[in-house]
Amino acid sequence: MTQTKIEFLPYDPMYQQYFLKECSILERLLRSNCINIYHVGATAIQNISSQPTLDLQCVVHTLDGIDHFQDEFRQVGLKFCEIAPTENKIVFERISKDQSLIMSRIHIYDKSDSRIGDYLALKDYFNQDAHAAKLYESKKIEFAQEPLTYEKFKKEYLKLIVQSLQHS
Repeated sequence: MTQTKIEFLPYDPMYQQYFLKECSILERLLRSNCINIYHVGATAIQNISSQPTLDLQCVVHTLDGIDHFQDEFRQVGLKFCEIAPTENKIVFERISKDQSLIMSRIHIYDKSDSRIGDYLALKDYFNQDAHAAKLYESKKIEFAQEPLTYEKFKKEYLKLIVQSLQHS
């Protein structure tokens, strides 16, 4: 599902409760393969507006076989989106009942993936630096008029920040 309209809402403390609910479901589905689950993305950054899609980063021992459990994920309302072999991850989404909103996006990574720390560092950076977070928010809103430009902006902007964090 591709959202054509990009809507930003103020930070909502309910995101944390929704995250905990999704964690419970994922831990039950992934059992002993699950190592940790993190709330990442803009809804994990306090005091900025964001799209109301919760991003979860799920770290597992192995990606092997997860795609074979699509029916179990579907039964709890999660839609299989992709196996991204070049990105070495699996993605599931929870879509609203009226099909108008991606409520959560679960990115499942193998424990050896170096990006795990990058996403956590970004979240911490923006939560610790209110000025940087507000700048990111304003740039996202500016680019949101063009969905393709917006996605490209987010990817490139966050990549630059991760690189600067790695060198500091």
